Formats: sequence, structure tokens, C-alpha cells
Amino acid sequence: MLVNVGSKNIFKIDAVKDALRKMELDAKVCGFKTESRVSAQPMGEETFTGARNRALAVRSDKADFTVGIESGIEKKKGHYFDFAVVHIIRKDGKESFATTSHFALPRKVGEQIDKGLELSDAIDIVYNVKNSKETLSAVGVLTDGAISLRDILFHATILALSPLVKEK
Repeated sequence: MLVNVGSKNIFKIDAVKDALRKMELDAKVCGFKTESRVSAQPMGEETFTGARNRALAVRSDKADFTVGIESGIEKKKGHYFDFAVVHIIRKDGKESFATTSHFALPRKVGEQIDKGLELSDAIDIVYNVKNSKETLSAVGVLTDGAISLRDILFHATILALSPLVKEK
């Protein structure tokens, strides 16, 4: 089995590999640099579009599944929430998706987002870290590493993949 992932981010690729292993699916997983074709900081529904665009970008006749993952934020009840979408397309064109948990961001991070910064840049400033986007990610910084981006993407990947694998 071959699975293409529309990302070179090791946390995203590892989450997909781990989810496939957990589901007892033996697959080679290949990551590719792709563009989401949405805003640099996706908001709300745009996050779903970005994930689907990434999955579409890595489709090939050889891949059994293609996976697009997009992180985004949304504002509800005066608070910003972080979340990600995992969008999977089966070789036959059937699609499925799932989201990670949504978690509230601290107000100081929200203030930086209101100034136009992307979440990772806001996290870097507020918590005085460098390149959180490629290291711990927002969830990793906020939980002091207790929960990683790979952790939250792992469950969402299983949830997105299950309807495509278990379809009767």
C-alpha cells in the first residue's frame, strides 16, 4: 500500500504512519511539499479547503490514499481556538475527513493574531521560542510537550481513514 501525504512536516508524516500501523495497515508513506492554496493563517472553513487541496495535490495513480493536513484557527465566543483537519482521498476518489480537538488559545496569543500574525509567530513571541511551527507546534508549547502535534493528528487520521477502510 502507498500513502502520499501533502506535507514534509515530520509530525504530520509520523502521525499518518502511526495511525496506519495502529489500524494494522502496512503502507509506505511518502511526504511531499504542497501548497494549501488558502491563507497563510487559515480561519474556520478555510482550514477544510486547505486540507483537501493538499490531499488533491499529491494524488497519483499509484497511491492508495492521499492525505492532506491543514492547521487553522477559529474565533468563537471571543476566543481563538486552534485545530487541524485531516482530509483523506482513497484511490477510487471517495473522500473522508476529521478534525483534531479544538483548544482555546491564551488571550495574549489571540491579541497577536488580532494584529495579523500567524499562530506560530504569535506563539514564538508570547512564549519566547523559535520556530514553534517546525518544532513543538502550538499544542506542544502550550502543554510543555505533554501533548504533541503528532498526538492530536494521530487520532484525527484514524477517524478520517476509518470510513474509507471499513466501508461495507
